[in-house]
Amino acid sequence: MDVRVKRSEEMRSAVSAFLEVGNERNRLVHQDYVTFPMEKTLDEIYMLYRSALAFVEVVPGALRDGDGVLASPPTDGAAESSTSVEN
Repeated sequence: MDVRVKRSEEMRSAVSAFLEVGNERNRLVHQDYVTFPMEKTLDEIYMLYRSALAFVEVVPGALRDGDGVLASPPTDGAAESSTSVEN
């Protein structure tokens, strides 16, 4: 996931928006939501939510695929060393 975020400005923005929405949610819930002073407009919160969706939609695939780290074939040296260990 780290690779995907580093390579894409859209993903960096999506992660930032996701974290900001979560932070606003935590402030709202834990600081008495009835009297909580909302610093952002509903439109701003909604835009953050829409931006964060790009991150949320990528997470299941990233968890499933592991960013290809486990799926990459071993190098020649690694294949030879694993063969010699088995023998």
